[in-house]
Amino acid sequence: MPVVNYYEQFGKVRRIPADRDPLDVYRDTRAAMLPQISCIIGPKASGKSVLGQALCERTNMKLLNYNGFVAEQNLGECNEEIKTMALIKRLSQETSPRVLLEDFPQSAFQAKFFIKNCVAPSCVFALECSKDVCQERMISQMACDGYQASSILSKRIRLYNENCKKLMPYLQEATKLRMVNTEQNLDMALQ
Repeated sequence: MPVVNYYEQFGKVRRIPADRDPLDVYRDTRAAMLPQISCIIGPKASGKSVLGQALCERTNMKLLNYNGFVAEQNLGECNEEIKTMALIKRLSQETSPRVLLEDFPQSAFQAKFFIKNCVAPSCVFALECSKDVCQERMISQMACDGYQASSILSKRIRLYNENCKKLMPYLQEATKLRMVNTEQNLDMALQ
């Protein structure tokens, strides 16, 4: 029995129609080799790390912090395209079957570029938390790490909200977007 027929019998070979766009074939092939990707986004101190870690423990996902990755790779001064391409390269080397990206995407550009050049996340968890609660959490966090003016904290939250004006509508179209209220306790937020 020819090898191709053997593999076809067990579903290991996929025939590609001749009229199919090669770019679509490439994207499908690349997507099949990547882990299943989900994302968790939200303003600073909204609970991304706490909720992400708890979610990963319960679902056997690997948590990858985007900002930590950028710092580790010394990409801080690079533009969004270079950072996103580096992330895609990192994900293509991932051995875990499921990955939760923390704090990514941060802008509509990153989301569009990532989906075009990689794969659409299976789900994006967008954390909702009021400015007052986030600031209160940041201030208590900074008490341990050192003082930071409330105007700087407020600016971080405002910047996130500005980026969300373009990001959220795009994510609603491109993937499954789930809004999560993180002002409630952890168990409720996980549900």
